[in-house]
Amino acid sequence: KTPYLRPFIPKGWTGEYLFVGEGPDEHEDEVSEIPFTGPAGQLLHRLLRETGIADNAAAFVNAVRCRPPRNRTPSMAEIRECRPFLLEVLAKLRPAKVIALGGIALAALRNSNDNNITRARGRQLVVPGELDLCFVAWATYHPSAVLRGNTQYLDKIREDVVRTWGAALAPLDASPTGSRTLAVDTEFSPTGELLTIGLADKKCAVALETTKEAWREKTEETLGGASWLIGHSVAGDIEKLVAAGLVTRNKAE
Repeated sequence: KTPYLRPFIPKGWTGEYLFVGEGPDEHEDEVSEIPFTGPAGQLLHRLLRETGIADNAAAFVNAVRCRPPRNRTPSMAEIRECRPFLLEVLAKLRPAKVIALGGIALAALRNSNDNNITRARGRQLVVPGELDLCFVAWATYHPSAVLRGNTQYLDKIREDVVRTWGAALAPLDASPTGSRTLAVDTEFSPTGELLTIGLADKKCAVALETTKEAWREKTEETLGGASWLIGHSVAGDIEKLVAAGLVTRNKAE
């Protein structure tokens, strides 16, 4: 009943937090016309106050702008239909901290089918898109999961919203170090185009976007000193690096 639900930006917003939800619930769609005013939103607002986050520090937007029929889970196609709006909100508001609440929000920010919150928690996530700014985000459980009986998530949500954020992802030292080990993660489009390469050692990490200048040179320089590559989907990640000509087949094996 309320299509294209707009984001909620409190009066005197400090620009600190933008919380990205999944989609409007029944109360938001039929009564308030404001994100995060239903039962899950009320729980989140109470949790934020308990952690010392002021009401005017947090803005809210949904990944999907309309309530799906029968409140079903939106498809990835529907998420991508709404994603340009989400990127526009990011570009206009330029929040200091972006927090994805739930798997749909995570999928929308990352533009990826990988919506596993448990695996994403605690990691800074790069938000790809046609933006002048490079945003990073955290992901945590949606408060609706707590209302469904997963009360163990409450402390985890509280922990995630007050995480200490670095000013940016620290660049890797690209000098060869012999037996160096790097963690690798790749993101690519539905058509198979390489979008982002994430590389990390024990101290710092970098996300290299293929739309940025000199990304290939920086990637080759960083990979040049690595003897071992590790990751959660190494076969797929390595294949992408080989296909892009960033590592040789012999080295990958």
